[in-house]
Amino acid sequence: MKNLLLAFIGLLLVGCAASSGGGAASDNADYDFNKRAIDILKPKCEKGNYSACNDLAISYQNLKDHKTAQKYYDNACQNNYQLACTNLANMYQSGLGVDRDKNKALEIFNASCTNGGAISCYYLGDFYRSGDEGKEPDYVAAMSAYERGCKLGDIPSCTNTGVLYENGLGVAQDEPKARNIYRSACFSGDSSACDNLKRMGRKR
Repeated sequence: MKNLLLAFIGLLLVGCAASSGGGAASDNADYDFNKRAIDILKPKCEKGNYSACNDLAISYQNLKDHKTAQKYYDNACQNNYQLACTNLANMYQSGLGVDRDKNKALEIFNASCTNGGAISCYYLGDFYRSGDEGKEPDYVAAMSAYERGCKLGDIPSCTNTGVLYENGLGVAQDEPKARNIYRSACFSGDSSACDNLKRMGRKR
């Protein structure tokens, strides 16, 4: 699962570099970095740059101020910045700084996917595909979500359609189609698709 989203990854990489020395100095470096990021991003967000609002929320999350992060994610999401919707839904799904509410997460993922949020489609597919907490997987709904995410350009969503075709989950089993999907996704840079393609090659 994509536990870390694009901007979040960038911030964490910087944090890792700063923390290589360990101890209080690294904690201060992380704190200072995120405080500087907030100072830069907040004026941009207030002027209507919703990408900046999303990144601002990430900095607040890094500082464990989840309530403020939620506010900025929600603001950006309400203004159709779909990555913020995905991050907001992930807060509800994981219970990070908010009451855990999978139904609320599902609602946000669904709306975001419908409105062009490719990464939300990926998470929506995962939600339907999983069978945790006693619910039965809904592979048909998962395929629909993954297919939409794939059409919107999310390559891991494409890979997951291949998984469902390979195993006949929610669709008729079609290994040649799965292999073609994996090949295309692998060429597009998804390492898991490359691994699946190699594995299928060994089955011959």
